Amino acid sequence: MPRGIKNLTGLHALQNVKATSETLCDVAALTELRTFSVDDVTSEHSLILRNALLKMRNLVSLSITSMSDTNEVLPPEELCLPESLCKLGLTGKLKKKRMPHILSSWLHLNNLTQLYLMSSKLDENSFPTLMVLRSLCLITLDKAYDGQTLCFPSQSFSRLKELRVYCAPRLNRVEIEEDALGSLAKLWFVECPELKRLPHGLKYLTMLDELHLVNTAVELIQLANECEEELMKISHIKKFTIISNDEKNFRRRIVSNEENEFAG
Repeated sequence: MPRGIKNLTGLHALQNVKATSETLCDVAALTELRTFSVDDVTSEHSLILRNALLKMRNLVSLSITSMSDTNEVLPPEELCLPESLCKLGLTGKLKKKRMPHILSSWLHLNNLTQLYLMSSKLDENSFPTLMVLRSLCLITLDKAYDGQTLCFPSQSFSRLKELRVYCAPRLNRVEIEEDALGSLAKLWFVECPELKRLPHGLKYLTMLDELHLVNTAVELIQLANECEEELMKISHIKKFTIISNDEKNFRRRIVSNEENEFAG
């Protein structure tokens, strides 16, 4: 980071900062930041980063990435996130047993509409803690879900409009209860090789416009291409895309229920 950057007190965006104690002390002077991203964060940076964030009263977008070549665990419960925050990205492991405490420290984030988690290693027990973030409109889980079943109980994520689940190697079942995900318009499952069936409860997602399945299990690819009964379950969805890039089982199908057209 350039020397003297702490003097740019009117700066609104600072990205891809490599975390060091000296750098984070300088960043603390940039109280007008709206966008801030910091990489290579370790536990020893927690207090300094906390002090810097305390001064960023107008911060809208924050991204924190842990040091990739270590077993560092992100310490988000030790950070004081500003109420102004709308977008939050966390890359690195989270302590699953600490998730309830972490989320309880985020309850004031009423403006938080977008959450991006990567390499978080969430599972069936830790994922539900995210449901207290009632303002979320977009969730992206990228290599962040390590469970076998993903469940959405009634009344969960009522404002969520888009859910993206990428690279969930063990995910084999998705359960959606009635009155869950009531505003969901777009749903993505990408690189989920054990997902063999369509999500159970899709019929409850009356607002869903798009469903995209990319590189799921071969069984699901075949089912969606050969079983019209399965397609009837998603007849209310305007656009359904299913793609496999496997050389032996290459399939591509786009179903548009608005235009009643099939492409394969």
